[in-house]
Amino acid sequence: MKKIIFIVVFLTLCSGCAVTSNFEYPAKAKSLIRFADEPIYQQKIVVTAFEDMRGDETQVGTLFWCLVPLVPFCVANYERPEEAAWMLHPVRPFQFDPAWNLAEAAVYSLRKSNLFEEVSFAFKDDLGDADFLLEGEIISTDYRGSVNSYGLSILGSILYLFGLPTGKSHNDLILFLQLKDVETKTILWEEKYSKTHSVTHGLYYNQFGSDIKYYSVMMQEIMNDAIEDINSQLQKTKFVNKK
Repeated sequence: MKKIIFIVVFLTLCSGCAVTSNFEYPAKAKSLIRFADEPIYQQKIVVTAFEDMRGDETQVGTLFWCLVPLVPFCVANYERPEEAAWMLHPVRPFQFDPAWNLAEAAVYSLRKSNLFEEVSFAFKDDLGDADFLLEGEIISTDYRGSVNSYGLSILGSILYLFGLPTGKSHNDLILFLQLKDVETKTILWEEKYSKTHSVTHGLYYNQFGSDIKYYSVMMQEIMNDAIEDINSQLQKTKFVNKK
C-alpha cells in the first residue's frame, strides 16, 4: 500500500515537472480576427514592449496543509507564475517574458488582421516612420492553484486513481492598451481588458501545468476584441485614410 501511495503522489506532483513549457502564440490560428485580404488602412503601426505593472507576491506555504488530516485542499498563488520553480507547486515552470511575449503577440494579431498597411515591433526611442503606436500595461497574470487531499492527508492521493480531481487552476490576464498618433501624441483609443480561465486537473486529464497555455488563449481573445474596438474607433477619426 505504501508503494502505491508513493507512486500516485509522485506521478501527480511530478507530472510534467521535467518539461518546461513555452509561451506559444497564437493559441488557435483559425480564431484570429481578419478583416480582409488587403490592409484596410494605409497607416503604419508599431508596438513597443509592454510595461509590467504586476505585483510579485507568492503564496505557497499553505501547500503543506494538505499533509494535515481533515484539510480538504491546499492552495498556491502567484502574481508572477513564470517564476514558479519548485517541483511540488501545482504550476509548472515555463518560459514567459510577458513584457516582450505579449507585445510580440499583439504584433502577430495586428498583422494577421490586415487592419494596417504595416505592423512591426519597435523600441520606444526609435519608432521609425510609424503613424501609430500601440502601448500596453500588464496589470495582472495572477495564478491561483489548489491541490485536493480530500481530508485524508497523503492518503487522499489514492482517490486520484479513480479519476477524482487532483486540483484546480485559475489564470487571469488583465491588460491596459492605448493607441497613439505618433506625430501629435494624441491618444486615439484606450481600453482595459480582463480575461479569466479555470480548469480542473486530474491524473488522466488536464495534468498540472497544462493550464499555462491558456495565457496564450486569453491574449488571443483580448487582441481579437481590441482590434475590433480599434477599428470601430478609427472609423470615427480623421487620423486615418482607407485604401
